[in-house]
Amino acid sequence: MKKKFLGENKLPQGVRPKLKKSPDLIDLINLMIVPICFGIFSILPNIRSM
Repeated sequence: MKKKFLGENKLPQGVRPKLKKSPDLIDLINLMIVPICFGIFSILPNIRSM
């Protein structure tokens, strides 16, 4: 619950009502985006060293 409230505070007021209707979808997107970003950043240095 804390994560959802923190996310809502960062977004503008117009986006908050949409978040309350479908918080699960947004959480899934966030869970997917974060590891992908970390993966890209961890792979880039390996490609440069090769």
